Amino acid sequence: MIKSMTGYGSAKGTVEGLGITVELKSVNNRYLDASVRMPRSFLFAEDAVKSVVQKHISRGKVDVFVSVDSSAAGDMSVKVNEPLLRGYVEAIRHIAEEYSLPDDVTALSVSRFPDVLTVEKNDLDAEAISQGIVEIAELALQDFDAMRLREGEKLRDDVTEKLASIDALVTKIEKESPKTVAEYRARLEARMAEVLGTAGIEESRILAEAAVFADHVAVDEETVRLYKERGAFLCTTISPALPYALFDTSVSGASEKDQYNGKIVFDGVVESAKTALANGIPVGLGNDVGCPYITQYDFWRELCYFHKYCGVSNRFALYTATLRNAQLAGIGDVTGSIAPGKSADFIVTRKNPLEDLRALQHLELVVCRGRAVKKPSPKRKKEVDALLDPYLV
Repeated sequence: MIKSMTGYGSAKGTVEGLGITVELKSVNNRYLDASVRMPRSFLFAEDAVKSVVQKHISRGKVDVFVSVDSSAAGDMSVKVNEPLLRGYVEAIRHIAEEYSLPDDVTALSVSRFPDVLTVEKNDLDAEAISQGIVEIAELALQDFDAMRLREGEKLRDDVTEKLASIDALVTKIEKESPKTVAEYRARLEARMAEVLGTAGIEESRILAEAAVFADHVAVDEETVRLYKERGAFLCTTISPALPYALFDTSVSGASEKDQYNGKIVFDGVVESAKTALANGIPVGLGNDVGCPYITQYDFWRELCYFHKYCGVSNRFALYTATLRNAQLAGIGDVTGSIAPGKSADFIVTRKNPLEDLRALQHLELVVCRGRAVKKPSPKRKKEVDALLDPYLV
C-alpha cells in the first residue's frame, strides 16, 4: 500500500455548543514536523491535537488549522484586553504627534486590532473541549489518509509505467550495445583509410582503439544493477538467434549484413545469460516458437544450447527449464517439480538426460496434470532437425 506524502483532510463538529473545524495539509519532509494553529483561548488543546497527529503520521511537514465558531453557543461574553488596547492607543497617538498626522482614533477602529476583543464561553470545560477537538481531528486524519491513498495509487501506477518503460529500454540497450562497438570499429577503419590512404592500417591499433571504446560504452554494470534493484529475471532464448548467426547464408538466405547482425545478437544473448548467472540474477529459458527454424516439439534444444554455449551443467539446465521457469512464471507452487500437492507434470525418457541432454528428444511417457500419453510421436520436420542437430554438441 503506497501513500502519498502530500495530502489534505478536514472535518467539522460541535463541541460544547462550539462549531469546530479541523483542517490539515502536508508536504514532503524527511521527518515529521507538525504545527498546530488555533485561537489563543483554545491553546490548552494544542498538545492533544499534536499527539493524535503524531500517532497517525510519521513523516512530512504537517500544518493543522483549528477554527472555532462560537456564534451558536450561548452564555458567551466579550472581553476587552485593556493593557493591549492601551498600548495600541498610545502608539497611534505617538505616531500622530511625531509625524503631524490627524488623530482620528475611534472605538470601532481600535476594536478591530488583533486580540483587542475576545469572545469567550463562560466557564469553559477545557477537558471536554480538548477531547472533542481531538475526536474531530481524528475524523480529519481519516479524510487526510483517504486522499493520500488515492494519490498513492496514482503514484504507484505512474512508477509502474515508468519501470516498464525502463525495462523495455534496458532490453533494447542490451541488444544494441554489442552493435555499438562494431559500428565504431567500422567508422574508425573508414576514417583511418581516408587519412592514411594506401599507407595501410595496423590491425592491432584498430583493436586497441575498439577495446578502449568498448570499455567506455559497456552497460553490463548498469543493467545488472537495474535487474537486481527491480528483482527482475532474464529469459534466455538462444534458439531463434542461432540460425541467422551460425547457418551458412546459402541455407538461411540471410545476407552478409544479416548474418553479421545475427552473430551480434547471438553473442549478446549468450553473454547476457552468462553475466546474469555470474551476478546471481535469475535466468529462465524460452525458445520463441514461431521464429524461423523453431518447432513446437524441440524445446529440449534450448537446454542443449544453454549447456553448450553458456557453460552450465546438464543438471542446472534441467532445473532451469523446469522448477526455475515455473517459479519465475509465478506457478512454482503448482508445477515445476515432483512434490506432494503439486500437479503431476513430468516426462519419462529412454536414457538419462543428466548424462546427455539429447535424451530429452526420445520420450517414453508424458504426464500433464495427471493425464498420461505413452510414446508421444509429434510430427517432425526432418529437414529442420538435420540443419539444427550439428549445433547440439
